[in-house]
Amino acid sequence: MFDSPGEVSFVDNKVIFDEAVKKTGFRDYFYDDFAGDFGHCTAKGNALLAENVAQTIIEHIDDK
Repeated sequence: MFDSPGEVSFVDNKVIFDEAVKKTGFRDYFYDDFAGDFGHCTAKGNALLAENVAQTIIEHIDDK
């Protein structure tokens, strides 16, 4: 699928959302549950997602 799969980073958001939902509840992070166990993010969910993606990018840059 990719010419150089070594240059593709995948971000796993499941663990961070599972932990966050356990602490403060599903509706803090999702305003619906269209996919069953997750849905469209609230502002708080979008912030959590963005922080996780940013951290992955920073780690990837630091590895080079």
